[in-house]
Amino acid sequence: METRTPTLSSLGAHVANYLSLLLAAATLSASAQSSSPPGSSTDSSLDPPSQDATPAQVHVVEKGGDSQVWESVTTNTDALGVVTSKTNRFTELNTGMNYWNGQDWVQSDPTFSQIEGGFVADKVQHSVRITSDLNVASAVSISTADGQQIHSTPVAIGLYSPSNGQFAVIGEITNCSGTLISNSVVYPNPFVDAQGSPLCGSLVYSISQSTFEQDYVWQSSLDVTAYGFDTNCWVQIISEIQSGPEADILERPIYVEHDQTVRDSMATPDIIDQFIGFGSLAFTTGSAYTSPGIGQTNIQASVFKELRVDGSRRLLIESVPYREL
Repeated sequence: METRTPTLSSLGAHVANYLSLLLAAATLSASAQSSSPPGSSTDSSLDPPSQDATPAQVHVVEKGGDSQVWESVTTNTDALGVVTSKTNRFTELNTGMNYWNGQDWVQSDPTFSQIEGGFVADKVQHSVRITSDLNVASAVSISTADGQQIHSTPVAIGLYSPSNGQFAVIGEITNCSGTLISNSVVYPNPFVDAQGSPLCGSLVYSISQSTFEQDYVWQSSLDVTAYGFDTNCWVQIISEIQSGPEADILERPIYVEHDQTVRDSMATPDIIDQFIGFGSLAFTTGSAYTSPGIGQTNIQASVFKELRVDGSRRLLIESVPYREL
């Protein structure tokens, strides 16, 4: 079973959004301006045929973090020797297209590089550093464009029963080494069970100009009944946020149980997803999915999140119903 969500840690091949930074969108707008010498006509139908035209050169005249303005100027000389010019501009929009290098906006380069002690992607608005071994505090660090610093570590895999509130940790973070593979950082077997045996899976980190993702990829079957749970349970990936600003949280229901008798019998009858924001960094709803088999398509389910304070610890808990997969 393979899972994904776009956040610090996830079930899938999309963790996302850490980050949950906003997804890229592109659109074009255009405006045209023209100028001519005094006394010349602005009605093209009255102009003599053009005799000479200077090809337009398109170049960027203005940049921002998520946009840039392109401009071209075309010059024409008509049969009477009158020179006219026309300026065309359009604005290109794309989330995270440029990053500030301290002096200017430069085109983003969303790639990881290996450095001493870990990996870094610092040519994007949300620069990321990951330690070589995840079993340390602040293993994953993000610096956002608005100056926020968030430090976290994936800590456990758990099972939770919404029926009776039963919870169990089935895997805890252990020493693991990352490898840079095709611009993703892969950590094989990062979790072990109570006997110290590795759970067969990998944590995979990837980055784009607008998102940072931490995915947990199961590489073997998961039988929840072996842990004393029924198939109505939730599989959970748990990360600890060791430091960072206060979060803005917006809750939305994914499922609401309307049968009052059923509600009264359950510990957690509803499924609520939290949209979690740290300034410009947003954790949005993720997804978990299974790899397609022979003659089958993959199955996909939503991953819902909760930022929970447990004593002095802030835990990001991401869940997916086992039955849906």
